[in-house]
Amino acid sequence: MFSEPEWPPPARRAAEALRRLVEADEVGGGLEAGSIRVGAAPGRVNLLGGHTDYNEGYVLPVAVNRYVACAVLETVPEGGGEDDASSLEFYGLDFDDRFTIELTRLGDLRADGEAFERLVGGQQYRWRRYVAGVVLEMDEAGMALPASQAVITGDVPIGSGLSSSAALEAAVYTALAPAGPATVEAALLCQRAENRWAGVPCGIMDQFASFMAQEGRVLFLDCRRLTYKNVRLPGGSAITVVDSGIRRELADGEYRKRRQEIESALGILRKVVGPLQSLRDLTPEVFAEVEDMLPLRLRRRVEHVVGAIARVPRGITHLALGEDGEFGKLLNECHRSLADLYDVSTAELDTIVSAASEVEGVLGARLTGAGFGGCCVVLHREGCEDELRSAVTAAFEAKFSPTLSFYHLHTASGARLLGGKETVQ
Repeated sequence: MFSEPEWPPPARRAAEALRRLVEADEVGGGLEAGSIRVGAAPGRVNLLGGHTDYNEGYVLPVAVNRYVACAVLETVPEGGGEDDASSLEFYGLDFDDRFTIELTRLGDLRADGEAFERLVGGQQYRWRRYVAGVVLEMDEAGMALPASQAVITGDVPIGSGLSSSAALEAAVYTALAPAGPATVEAALLCQRAENRWAGVPCGIMDQFASFMAQEGRVLFLDCRRLTYKNVRLPGGSAITVVDSGIRRELADGEYRKRRQEIESALGILRKVVGPLQSLRDLTPEVFAEVEDMLPLRLRRRVEHVVGAIARVPRGITHLALGEDGEFGKLLNECHRSLADLYDVSTAELDTIVSAASEVEGVLGARLTGAGFGGCCVVLHREGCEDELRSAVTAAFEAKFSPTLSFYHLHTASGARLLGGKETVQ
């Protein structure tokens, strides 16, 4: 548990909004101290790896101090009327949108795609899909879901590559699940929710980081074995995220196309080198022998993934040896590979990375997230934030019209359950 001063701002906003909402609705005959539970989960940036998680490779994300929070109050009216206590009602504070899931109809929603679509509505209500997906997966896993009223809010920029969706899923799960430490199973459940109900074929990295990260450390995750360790970041280093202002939806177009291209490449490679469960099994040495068997586009995709997987253990070695400059160079290599081989960068993102890399004190920079817009992450020494902002803004505004946003972030720990009298007094 955390005391109120340690709560992230979204957690306080969610709890206060729920308190006001409950008092207005007179749910449960009033609100008692300590009765609100708040799940708060962080966004993340990825330092090394990129499109390697769904290839069962390695990734090196870090959770950051931007959060999604879900405040929940169990709704049992005086008198115990069952009809009044049979639903989960969610209010998205940032969207001014509300929807209700009838707990007696969860099985029907899983079985009837049209019923699910009616519940979640169109793309303007996309946040509902992630929330409802987590609820359905928790129910299918046999977890008890109390009838409740909930408020959700956050400060993770949506569509920016900081994984607001995984933070949303983790916050909802944490608020509704029994109290206890974060688990690998929780991350897998939330990944299934995004895959099945939001239609995003994401790997495990985002959910894993949102649950399992530790403050001051990067998360070295083996996406096949789901083994991990938290590795200390270089002392005196800082993280700035630069938001290009270009938004994208992972479920649309290019991300899905990359997944399909990898499957096509695997189909060809299996005929040449034998069984491959994923590109994790293809070493750089073997790839060099067989790359000419692939069409040029697929060859470039595979070259990126194989190189990106190999780059992560090298990064861990540099961190262990205190070679922060060499570690930073790997971020730059990763961006070039994502841009030139995987074709997921944009002119805006390339400009940000190029300008940031020229600033004294910057260790490395790359796009973060899936690409196609969103943010770049810059790893730098403390104290060069103003120069970084000035240089990147000047280079960017000379070419493009969107307004940049700069987030000077701290590392964070994973999802936590917050609660106590501070929420209601």
